[in-house]
Amino acid sequence: MAPRPLLIAAAFAVAPLVGACGAAPLYPSDTAAACRAGVGEACLELGHALRAEHPMKARAFLTTGCDAGNVTACAQLGEMVLRGEGAPASRRHAAALLRQACTAA
Repeated sequence: MAPRPLLIAAAFAVAPLVGACGAAPLYPSDTAAACRAGVGEACLELGHALRAEHPMKARAFLTTGCDAGNVTACAQLGEMVLRGEGAPASRRHAAALLRQACTAA
């Protein structure tokens, strides 16, 4: 019995999804662990790497980095907030973040 064309087409349609499930993680787990431990530089690295593809995750990492006292994370977070990347723009919140970055610097 010859394979049916519809089943073959369905198998090819599912193949990319299966491959995507086995893809590499979005960020290294040791860097994420360092960020959770309060290393602001690790949070900045993750936020910067994820900014274009995953803005909400980037904002979360940059917020953690800013809270840990990383000046560059505060500045990048302020810029993201001002541009509305990952959430609605808020000039007041962006101004507070940028003020915090300038004060810390």
